[in-house]
Amino acid sequence: AAEKAEDAVEDTKKEIAKAVETKAEIPKKNAPAKKEVVIKKKSRSMTTLIVAIVCLVVVLACVAFVGIKKGWFKIPDHGSVTMEDYSTIEIERSDVEVSEEDVESYLADFTDEHSYDEDITDGEVEYGDVVNIDYVGRIDGEEFDGGTDEGYDLTIGSGRFIDGFEDGLIGAKPGETVVLDLTFPEDYTDSEDSAYLNGAEVEFTVTVNSITRTITPELTDEFVAENSLEHTGEQLDSIEALQEWYVADTYQTKLESAVLEALGEKQTVKSRSDSRMELLKNYVYQQLSYISYMYGYDIETIASIYGYESSEAYCETVAGSYCDTIMLIDYVCNDLGITYTDEQKEAWLQSYMDENGYSDYYTLEEFKESNGEEGMLLIEGIEMRLSDMVSALEDRVVLVDTADEESETTSAAE
Repeated sequence: AAEKAEDAVEDTKKEIAKAVETKAEIPKKNAPAKKEVVIKKKSRSMTTLIVAIVCLVVVLACVAFVGIKKGWFKIPDHGSVTMEDYSTIEIERSDVEVSEEDVESYLADFTDEHSYDEDITDGEVEYGDVVNIDYVGRIDGEEFDGGTDEGYDLTIGSGRFIDGFEDGLIGAKPGETVVLDLTFPEDYTDSEDSAYLNGAEVEFTVTVNSITRTITPELTDEFVAENSLEHTGEQLDSIEALQEWYVADTYQTKLESAVLEALGEKQTVKSRSDSRMELLKNYVYQQLSYISYMYGYDIETIASIYGYESSEAYCETVAGSYCDTIMLIDYVCNDLGITYTDEQKEAWLQSYMDENGYSDYYTLEEFKESNGEEGMLLIEGIEMRLSDMVSALEDRVVLVDTADEESETTSAAE
């Protein structure tokens, strides 16, 4: 009986152990189900996120569409161009060469800018002097209409009076009176009222009140040293140095113009920026208005002088040329990787102001404001970048000597 009791106890222990073991295995059996539940939760979260993103994109797209329609903001439109291959840029040598006549003309201008007027009190009238005169003209002893005046300023050599009048005053002194016996040309006038002057013999009594002479300094090394910085931006110490500077500077200017023209022939304009065109047309119109004011003609007359049917046609054509040039430079600079930081732009603009004398009148911000958006578009769009662009292209330039039938080409660097 005792043994049976022990066996029963032992069997009970085994059943309890089995039961415990069975409960312990339940989580393991149900684990896949729990894992699946977790996966479903993650899937729903991802779907919600995707839906939210799609909704946000749709909303932003709608806002952008409405914003563009309403003009809240605009997508920049700089126009579109295509370019033919410009790995080689041929330029006629004559387009960039600087002649001896060019140099002589520049040296004359260099000294002329420092000329000054001087009253000649102890001297005689010379060719080019300005004389202040009183004169009386008589035919057969009688004064005639238009033949008398007082305090008249006459430049000797201007050809404003009949032959012999101005030459007859050369050698006269201040305060001296000269009598000139002259003859009017046969075709002097076609007016019936004054036809009697044609071929008439006339006597002019002329008193020289004063003589004013323009004094031009002599061009010397010392004169160059004193004035070169003002003219060139560089301190030069001799005439030879000034000549070399002028040749190099003029060559570069001509080269830039020639390269721009050559590239323009390789450019095809597909579209122009409406916003840029409006700015540039406004700029051209302002310039046309200024010319009109300076010369006293109306704007339409000025446009016709330039060969255009109307001021609108003039502004459209000139603005279009500016716009095409800016797009060309945009294209080439982007192709060559020429870019500018804001700091570089500011530095260049300040240097530009200094070289052209604007710094004496404007601060940087005042200069920008005075030029307006249209003026700054031209300054930064063309002037700021042109020299850098041409320098980057210089090894592609060949100069074509058209003097011979068989053209020779040489590198611009040579």
